[in-house]
Amino acid sequence: MGNCVTANDENQHFVWENWFPRLLLEILHGCKTVRKVYAPILMALYNCIQSDHSEGAKARFRALLEDEPVVRLLVTSAVLGSKDIGVDGSQDLSSLNATDPALEWLSFIFRKMFLSGCLHSVMKLSASKMWKSQRSVDSFQMLEEDNCGLHGNSHDSEDSSMLITPDQLILLNLLHSEIGDMSDAECCCVCFEPSAFSDLSHMILQYKTRMPVNAHEEGQQRRQVWHRLHDEASAECIRIFAHCTGKPTCKSEIKRHFVNNGLLQTMFKFITGCPPPPMDAKVDAMRLVSNLCYRCKDVQDTVRTTDGFFPTILEKCVMDANYPLMREWSLVAVRNLCEENVENQNFVRSLTLQPGQKN
Repeated sequence: MGNCVTANDENQHFVWENWFPRLLLEILHGCKTVRKVYAPILMALYNCIQSDHSEGAKARFRALLEDEPVVRLLVTSAVLGSKDIGVDGSQDLSSLNATDPALEWLSFIFRKMFLSGCLHSVMKLSASKMWKSQRSVDSFQMLEEDNCGLHGNSHDSEDSSMLITPDQLILLNLLHSEIGDMSDAECCCVCFEPSAFSDLSHMILQYKTRMPVNAHEEGQQRRQVWHRLHDEASAECIRIFAHCTGKPTCKSEIKRHFVNNGLLQTMFKFITGCPPPPMDAKVDAMRLVSNLCYRCKDVQDTVRTTDGFFPTILEKCVMDANYPLMREWSLVAVRNLCEENVENQNFVRSLTLQPGQKN
């Protein structure tokens, strides 16, 4: 069936009219654990919606996006495929296609959704209702169940934080994997669309509100899991932004948003390791800072005028065995900070050599 509907609008229309949404939902639900059977079903689904030149395919894609049960099942299917082969959310999903034939077709479907500006909707659907809200004594507050997800009242509450689910972390991995194959314009279209940018930014901004957890206290082990998921999600969002801000299509107007919403300041929390970030997040944060400084005077001036930012970058221009690429991105950041910025050049020129300190 997957081959029969390929590039054949008549067959696509026949299949779609006879199986969407009720029969498709039953098939997806019944076969999602049998991945070799699930893959050709997803192939047929993708071929029915993938064309951008067919009005019929466009209508079918809109119908798919409006059917919440089918979209939610596709989200859980991606997570199921990852969990079945022992992958946690921190790993790169690009290596899974060989072992899970269904995941490749799922990635095609999600990529089309991402490119259509549906990142926020898909991420919101991936919030599990099992992750109930609860009040906490520290700043890691949980959302009310009807606000569970990445967008909503959490933006308006200073003492509330998102509750990242494993499903959402897997989807962030999928997004990171997919943007590597997107064009420059597509990357910026997906990640800098207003609602998607707000969601990804908010995940990173919540990192600075984290409080230490005592694993020996009652109920704190579950909180440790939430913190780990949130840290990994923050690190993944930084990697996504670091990739997209390095594109020529990322203009100064976009980069200014990183200053206005506090993301630039949060990057220095990752770089200095307070609280300790996930492995390699420091380097990705420095890469993001260096990209933001490239030919954007507002960002360059903010780094110079904010106490401690410029010295922090200069301090990282030394070899670090634990983070070998930190020195390289720090040097790129200094170069980008000083390009066509006389004030920053004079700042570096005014620095004097400091005597060494005894340990």
